[in-house]
Amino acid sequence: MRAPERPNSSPLSSATVAVGAARSLLRRYRVGPVLVILAAAILVIGAMHHAETTTANALSRWQATVEVWATTGPVGAGETIESGSGRSILVPADLVPVGAVVTDPRGSRTRTELSIGEIVVERRLTDTGSTHAARTPEGWRTISIGRRDDLFTIGDLVDLHHAVDGRRIAADALVLMASDADLGVAVPADVVGDVVRASG
Repeated sequence: MRAPERPNSSPLSSATVAVGAARSLLRRYRVGPVLVILAAAILVIGAMHHAETTTANALSRWQATVEVWATTGPVGAGETIESGSGRSILVPADLVPVGAVVTDPRGSRTRTELSIGEIVVERRLTDTGSTHAARTPEGWRTISIGRRDDLFTIGDLVDLHHAVDGRRIAADALVLMASDADLGVAVPADVVGDVVRASG
């Protein structure tokens, strides 16, 4: 007696059996949560690697230093940086300001006041010989005008007005010199002629 032949399986029935087997395996071994945990672990490892790289780059920049000059005491505007008022220091490259002085600035005059421990930058220095000229802002000129009172002193900002019609000629002119009879006042170069004519 011959055994009955096994029926041929169709592609559809094979796919159904495969899907069923896969579902059974997922339910039995809980592969789904394992895959989720594995994906999360990969993401965490990637984030940690990125953080380590970023930290290493930041440390390398901080470890790179630049030798610059800083003040060891306050230096007034227009004064000369003396031998005891500046020294070279090492600063992390990321903290070096633009134009920081890397050569000895002693002997140079300051345009503005420098506080103790301040890194010296080029724009705060000048090669001019006069204290008044050193304090004159770039593009400005210092002129002398007569004074009738003692209200103003060096460092004050004053508005200059025409003596006859009262119109303002210059705003925030900088007083650089004050004597009993005159004020040395710095004004923008384009109004120097107006100030001279207005002062007679």
